[in-house]
Amino acid sequence: MKTPSGSAQASFFGNKQQIEGNREKVIGGALSWFDSAWQGTGLLLQSTRIDSYRRVPGTQIRELVGLASANGQGKHKFVLRVVDSGKPGSGSDTVNLAVSGIAGGGAGGTGPRYTANGHLIQGDLTTQLQATVTVR
Repeated sequence: MKTPSGSAQASFFGNKQQIEGNREKVIGGALSWFDSAWQGTGLLLQSTRIDSYRRVPGTQIRELVGLASANGQGKHKFVLRVVDSGKPGSGSDTVNLAVSGIAGGGAGGTGPRYTANGHLIQGDLTTQLQATVTVR
């Protein structure tokens, strides 16, 4: 993903399925995010729990929410929002990630929490929120 201050690489997916013969829905997903520019050492986020996956009502935004470790430590809430805006390789798909409890830096800029947003430069998003991408 290309951002104003750097780049990041990511792989993520989200899914919600109705269990046959039951009202219960099963939510699945994963996030793996690497920002090599973060504080000069790099930041590896790995999801440890997925709490929700949904289409934000009235929009084309897909949202994945859960907890992630940061460089193997802690439990940090993340909110990943993506929009599939074009054909593969068009550079028009967008990604926005916000993670609490981690200082900004690298592709996320500065601030009290890590954020990164921008357009995909390689890879593709689908309406099922599945992607393996390189982001700058």
